[in-house]
Amino acid sequence: MTKDEMCNKIQVILKYHEFDKPVLVSHSYRTLISTQLLKSPKLANQIGPVVLIDPISILLHLLDVAYNFTHRKPQRANEHQLYYFGSMDMGVSHSLSRCFFWSENVLWKQDIGERAITVSLAERDLIVNTKAVRNYLATYDEETAARKEGSASDTTSGDIHMEVISENGVGSTTLHPRSNGNANTDISGPPSSKTVDKNVSNGRLRVGWQDRKWRGKGVDLIWFRTLDHAQLFDKAETRKPLVEAIYQYSFQSY
Repeated sequence: MTKDEMCNKIQVILKYHEFDKPVLVSHSYRTLISTQLLKSPKLANQIGPVVLIDPISILLHLLDVAYNFTHRKPQRANEHQLYYFGSMDMGVSHSLSRCFFWSENVLWKQDIGERAITVSLAERDLIVNTKAVRNYLATYDEETAARKEGSASDTTSGDIHMEVISENGVGSTTLHPRSNGNANTDISGPPSSKTVDKNVSNGRLRVGWQDRKWRGKGVDLIWFRTLDHAQLFDKAETRKPLVEAIYQYSFQSY
């Protein structure tokens, strides 16, 4: 099935069920389908908020996904699992080798538009360079605000909310993008009180580790510090933030 045929069939389904601005949720390889829907001239304006879980389509032009999935020699247990059940699967191998055009499946920030989006990333992802994806998305709200206001000076609108989930609990932080596209701070773990005080006094970072605030507008990031690709589905407590996001988005869509 071509991408146009797929989009046409999904459009028929949406029309039949009279879905208006549905929440688009996808995981891993299926984020490529979301990419085509968001790029489709016929369907893009019919899609509501978006939830992407372990997305491979963002920054797909970088070498990480292609190398990790198709060329890396497995050494660790999770790499052997991916290699045997994913990379070496006959259907998957044929699709990626013969029917997959990498440049057509990249999701750019511009494709998101002004819709709300939640992106879930795992710090130990064995396929995706999640830190690069996080930093790339950190400038999304800033650029959107600049287009609206005609000026990039409004850095408040450029904040991106990130909910951090780790073994030490759940917290939230606000990233302030730099002009070079990198986040102003690297959240690699729950910061110490001294680090928080220093960053707050410098105006670089606002942190509230007891606050599970989820904005539901612009870009929301959910960052799993101790998880690998797809491991968030293993436990109810790691699935819960995404379920809540989808639930809240469903009220915004109708």
